[in-house]
Amino acid sequence: MSSRCDSRASALAAAGVKTIIRYYSRDTVRPSKRLTRTEAEQMGAAGLRLCVVHEGRSCCLTG
Repeated sequence: MSSRCDSRASALAAAGVKTIIRYYSRDTVRPSKRLTRTEAEQMGAAGLRLCVVHEGRSCCLTG
């Protein structure tokens, strides 16, 4: 998800959702994309598993 879902964690779990995939990025232009500690804790309390995808705008790989 690219927006916070902590306020919906219980409803998502009740609907049968098992895993939430969220972004983590320090340099995003959309702060709602950034996973927060509170959000992660609320998802855990609701029994949801959490998968995190790191995204960065200023990342370069050299080989």
